[in-house]
Amino acid sequence: MFERKITRFGCRPADLKSWVFLWRAIVGEFVGTFILVYAGLGSILAGQEILYVAISWSLTISVLISVFGKISMALFNPIITMVFWLLKDITLFQALLSVIAQLLGSVTAASLHLVLWPLGDFHLREDSVSTTAEERNPYYLGCNFVGGDIKRGLISELVTSFVLVFLLLSLTHRSPDDELEHPQHLIVAMAIGGTVMAMTLIGGPITGASLNPARSFGPALVANYWSGHWVFWVGPTIGALLGFFGWYGFVRGSYINMEGEKSQIYK
Repeated sequence: MFERKITRFGCRPADLKSWVFLWRAIVGEFVGTFILVYAGLGSILAGQEILYVAISWSLTISVLISVFGKISMALFNPIITMVFWLLKDITLFQALLSVIAQLLGSVTAASLHLVLWPLGDFHLREDSVSTTAEERNPYYLGCNFVGGDIKRGLISELVTSFVLVFLLLSLTHRSPDDELEHPQHLIVAMAIGGTVMAMTLIGGPITGASLNPARSFGPALVANYWSGHWVFWVGPTIGALLGFFGWYGFVRGSYINMEGEKSQIYK
């Protein structure tokens, strides 16, 4: 299905330079995910309205994509990492290390916020879908939640992740041979950030709009709050796969047809 060879981060034991690139990418994923979760989680814990929270996530991811695009491909998300592996933009080895780095970055950011926002004795009510500080301990505001409706939360995470992956691939892979266009360009980075903002505004009131298992894992681990946590792995993963196949069959197919028509014209 995908025959394009991996040209970056394909580490060989005798190639020291490729290993340097790989570990630079892994460190970039850790640092980038840490900054992303620290900024986004901080805006939530500060008690900001959802619009300001969405702006915080979107601006942060836009800047990080611009900075880390050529260092680590600016993945910062296990489902994006999975999709880039399917496209052979990264090796399986790099994908696994990247996911570990993302989870550690999220846990580190959440742990730092625990110092700033200590846990109290009040725990999130299992049936609560409210995000008001009066009903939930401040730190638990940073945890994604499903309340009493698992199905609703799963659908929300699935659809928002589908939209994110479909549009992200459409922006970063715009040639018929699936060559990656590094997304550090400002317009592409802002477009991806705008998508994150829109999905946060839509999914925020339902689940807190994870779209990213690593983002959910850090606060959940630190707060030891696992109610419905599987939703934030299963929903985004299924949504990402649907977005990937939707892009592959619809957008990529359109580029191939366009290239074919151009070839016929210039023959």
